[in-house]
Amino acid sequence: MDEYREVLSCLEPWMQSELQPVLNREKAVQEIRLRLGQPLFIRSVAHGVFAGGRRIRSDEISRCLQRACGYSMQSAAESLARGYVTLRGGHRVGVVGSVLAEGGKVLSLREAGSLNFRIAREVPGAAGNLPEQLYSDRIPSVLIAGPPCSGKTTILRDLVRRLSEKGVQIAAVDERGELGGGCDLREAGLDIGPCTDLLSGYPKGTGMEIALRTLSPQLIVCDEIGSQPETDAALESLNAGVPLLAAAHGESLRQLVGRPALKPLFREQVFEYAVLLQREPPGTVAKIIRIGENEI
Repeated sequence: MDEYREVLSCLEPWMQSELQPVLNREKAVQEIRLRLGQPLFIRSVAHGVFAGGRRIRSDEISRCLQRACGYSMQSAAESLARGYVTLRGGHRVGVVGSVLAEGGKVLSLREAGSLNFRIAREVPGAAGNLPEQLYSDRIPSVLIAGPPCSGKTTILRDLVRRLSEKGVQIAAVDERGELGGGCDLREAGLDIGPCTDLLSGYPKGTGMEIALRTLSPQLIVCDEIGSQPETDAALESLNAGVPLLAAAHGESLRQLVGRPALKPLFREQVFEYAVLLQREPPGTVAKIIRIGENEI
């Protein structure tokens, strides 16, 4: 149960009791969901199940969120406004509910109504043969894409670790603390290799710019690329001659190319390969596409 320790510590005692037998029974649990007025829900690789029938109250969700924020909601205000908080170990808590917004921008969270604890885990070898297939003689730019919970971050982390162990100098821009295992460097306990510099908490665009200026990386890595500043920084990386390894949401090349923020990256041929993951089971490569050429 060690892999769930940080998550369980955020929950109410009765929730922990309800969850224990389900966690013991289910394999590869991906999410633990708390919804106002609903029972606990667990989603594993195989299916989703309710844990008991007790309904979750508003004050219970509030206490769980306070624990997830280390009892400092103010220090977590910025990430909460963006819909998440990261736990030690790289577990991400999705947070939605009632917010204060102005001009189309969320300013602050008023009240949480749903918490989604996404379980992060190290899976040695999760990247399979990708290091040999894509990085045997040089370092190309690669985009790993798939639907939510398809294993993008797990594969990305394993790929970074294995390339780093071969001596590739990597700058990993870890905005949400999921790659390294937490936003606090002292708590970032996931193995991302001996030649990896971790930029934890940096906005991806800013982190990529700093990495280019100060770290002389052979490869820049970031998770879930998709905004305009990130696109601009990726283009700058290309122009500086540094390849990029990134992840993005999308089930097909058509979907990826159709995303407005990603379109310039494909137009400028930033990525040489796209690795497409299938939805089930997580971590399964559906196909590898050489951009502009045939599938391999």
